[in-house]
Amino acid sequence: SKINGKTVIVVSAIKNVTNNLLDFTRNKNVKLIDTIININKSLISNLNLNITFFEKEINYLYTMMYKQLELQDKINLISYGETFTAKILDQFLKTNNLNSEYLDTTEFINCDLKNDNIFNKGKFTVDNKILDLYLEKNDVIVVPGFRGKNIENQISLMGRGGSDTTGALIAASLNSQKYEIWTDVNGLYSADPKNVKHSIIINNIDYDIAQEISAMGAK
Repeated sequence: SKINGKTVIVVSAIKNVTNNLLDFTRNKNVKLIDTIININKSLISNLNLNITFFEKEINYLYTMMYKQLELQDKINLISYGETFTAKILDQFLKTNNLNSEYLDTTEFINCDLKNDNIFNKGKFTVDNKILDLYLEKNDVIVVPGFRGKNIENQISLMGRGGSDTTGALIAASLNSQKYEIWTDVNGLYSADPKNVKHSIIINNIDYDIAQEISAMGAK
């Protein structure tokens, strides 16, 4: 999203990281933690970054390996996939001399309900004052999607696809000039291309039909 020449980048977790974190909270397979760390280490290596900035995140995962996980522990852990990606991207931008800063969404996105489940069904809203302060000082702000802070000052998770929701909330709140979603698929298909050989991309679609397709179970 761009506003007055400034950019807010909302990131998702790397593919499969959130699924692995969810699986870990269910069955405590410690091998999943190594898998998650290695996925992120690989990205750090590919970007030629010094891994020292990431040691805190790695240590956090290791401390959770043998902990008895309460509901809030699980929520915090599942939210970390986006933290990893955001901090890696922020470090990459800084390394390339861009005026970038990491800002956690728990600092400016609020939820009006307590956490009764992994995913909070409450209303998430944006506090523009915090965002404006960071946008005044930086050209780029990198934020982790998928989460906010509830009325008990705890991390609260949006549903799956929450990073796109986060971006939309921020773009609308800032009255942004443009909101772009960068994804690993080309667009909306007539059917799942993994299962239907001759599925085609739908070049033009209105919001009502897109919403209906989503309600029918399309991802």
